[in-house]
Amino acid sequence: MKRGLAAIALGACSALPPAVEPRPGLDVRIVPHDELVTRTATRAPIDLPFGQSQNGTQLVTALMQRARDAGATYVGDLAFHMVFKWRGSFVECETKINFGDVPPPVVAPAPAAQDADLYSTEVRSFEPRQLTVVANERDLKCKQVAVMREERQRRYESRFDVVVARKSDEIPVDTVMTSEQVEQCSPERVNRRVERYDYQLRLDYVPPDWAYLGMTYAAGTRLSESPPLCYAVDASALGAHPVHRLTATLGFRGQIQQLEPLKAPSADRRPKARNQRGAGGDAE
Repeated sequence: MKRGLAAIALGACSALPPAVEPRPGLDVRIVPHDELVTRTATRAPIDLPFGQSQNGTQLVTALMQRARDAGATYVGDLAFHMVFKWRGSFVECETKINFGDVPPPVVAPAPAAQDADLYSTEVRSFEPRQLTVVANERDLKCKQVAVMREERQRRYESRFDVVVARKSDEIPVDTVMTSEQVEQCSPERVNRRVERYDYQLRLDYVPPDWAYLGMTYAAGTRLSESPPLCYAVDASALGAHPVHRLTATLGFRGQIQQLEPLKAPSADRRPKARNQRGAGGDAE
């Protein structure tokens, strides 16, 4: 039985100790670009579109779940792309992930009133500003809980096991229940004093909790977000309904496998003759 971490509430994830390598299909870890290239054989981009009034922690958790389902073991190049209109033109602000201790960004002072051209239509005049506000917003509260899982395990390591004698070459398979600690997250309204960029406030966007994500998906590495880089975007490249995006690169240890679609059962339902010598089969 394939083991998969079921999504609980808004997402579930297990913390990984630094010495343990991720297991394909079960674990996934956020790493810097250089480590992503070194540790993986193949890589593929992933794109998660989203709308307004979103929680960044929930978005990263959803992307990591998709990476796990795809069989990836590492995720790198995480970046948020927020699109909005500024003075009649589209602007995209991009933020990337930082690893380790990064000095705080130098915030440029706000321009004097007489220097600001209120009638300018130049997108390049947009500069994101950090504001301190008291926000009533949706946050994710996560805790570790024990989850019982049903597994099928072979009773013996090999059919050549000499410790216990058996009459058949078939290895018995037992159903066992195991307990696993997972992170359970649920939304909660909170009232708190925060620092946000002005465009994030207008889009009702809550940035990710990087302390929690670092402990959960980066083996305790300190994660943070870079200051936004904003630039003009051609409206024709955005389509009829512009959306925000969370992008990343998935890393796989082996070749990316494309699963074949399931085939319908054959119409010929006549019982087939069984090979008497091979009826037992192997579980290896």
